[in-house]
Amino acid sequence: MTPEQTPAAEEGAFTFTPATSASSVKPQPLPSLPYNEKLSAREVEVLQLVSQGLTNHQIAEQLVLSPHTVNVHVQAIYGKLGVSTRAGATRYAFEHHLL
Repeated sequence: MTPEQTPAAEEGAFTFTPATSASSVKPQPLPSLPYNEKLSAREVEVLQLVSQGLTNHQIAEQLVLSPHTVNVHVQAIYGKLGVSTRAGATRYAFEHHLL
């Protein structure tokens, strides 16, 4: 292959041919995930476990973290969500379909 043919060959290697026509495909709305803007993935994990009624020690054992680290996550979650209790955090998780 000559250098002039290489870019053309590379372009053809990555072509996409849809299986259906564009007019028959309806875009699916993306789920609203407002917690993504506020919480990290680990904080969402911790929030889910808090919402299940686990203690910080139990969460630490399950996620292989220290209880101190879990407490830091819980406090960060409270601050980001504007709540001050596990019940408030649980309500947020329920309302945002994180359970």
